[in-house]
Amino acid sequence: MYKLDLASMCMSQLETRGACPGWISLHKARMDGNGGILVSGGKQVVSVDGPDDYIENTHQYRLCLATLLWERLAMS
Repeated sequence: MYKLDLASMCMSQLETRGACPGWISLHKARMDGNGGILVSGGKQVVSVDGPDDYIENTHQYRLCLATLLWERLAMS
């Protein structure tokens, strides 16, 4: 996960922990009004004994911005 500093336009990597969604694309993200970001939908990258594959993301994830802790919330 990366953070963009809008003043300098520099990116920096964030150290998160918990049940993160992994490499995900084509997802939706929104602020939850409680200091977090909700991530849902899209495709997750998986690798099992060969080339990467993309599967549907069937869970919703929340990142607490104060602690940088991910939680897997529910199946969508």
